[in-house]
Amino acid sequence: MQETDTALYLFCFARPSLDPLPNTPGVEETSRVLVQHFPAAAAVLCEVSVYDFCGPAAERRLQDLAWVGPRACRHEQVIEQIMRLSPVLPARFGTLFSSLTRLREFVDGHSKAIAGFLRRVEGHQEWGVKVVLDRDKAREPVVSEEQEAQLAALPEGTRYLQKQRMRAEHEKSLRRRVQEICQGVAGDLRSQAAAFVDRKVVPGGDGEDGPVETLLNWAFLLPQDRTAVFWEAVEQANREQAGQGLTFRASGPWPPYSFAPPLGMEGRS
Repeated sequence: MQETDTALYLFCFARPSLDPLPNTPGVEETSRVLVQHFPAAAAVLCEVSVYDFCGPAAERRLQDLAWVGPRACRHEQVIEQIMRLSPVLPARFGTLFSSLTRLREFVDGHSKAIAGFLRRVEGHQEWGVKVVLDRDKAREPVVSEEQEAQLAALPEGTRYLQKQRMRAEHEKSLRRRVQEICQGVAGDLRSQAAAFVDRKVVPGGDGEDGPVETLLNWAFLLPQDRTAVFWEAVEQANREQAGQGLTFRASGPWPPYSFAPPLGMEGRS
């Protein structure tokens, strides 16, 4: 492979004193993880073919889960390995630099932000909580037996419109009740965290089916010594809200993607 055909694939930045990782596979099974040291941070890298990530053929390849999946898993595995050794500023999957010179220029230009973030997340981990609603469990009957009897005496068209109005009012009441519950739980969990982000919900995830819906997707930057208290707060919320059709699904620890500064890294993500 010619030098111009290669690029540097960035996994993350870590503290400048990070030791090399001998014989650690990179994003490709045949590549190896490299550690490049700069005054502000160490860059965790591997070499890849430019054509795997750039160009028309790469665009098609990056839509193929069979190709992306194993490489995305290795990307995450490397970052999680580094997390055990150092705070990290994670890069998105597929972040490339065309040369060591371009990488050095980038680090020099963002040295304060990179070093500041690594100091900020020292001793912290990202934890996620997804709020899931089972509408069948959350709903009370829209129309009671007494109301059904009253509606039965109405003309068909009037009865239909009245039922639609009652359903709309019930849905509005459900949304308001769920919102109040979630605000209270979020406040309890945020009191344990150093930072909080309300992340975008990706529709159709988490094996959702029928009436099950992910309403909210929270991220918390949590001091490591607060993990047990945080988990207990999540379990307490689940116990209290089980009858309301709400479930709070906690996961982690994750690399602190949700709190990383927008540095505009070269390449794709």
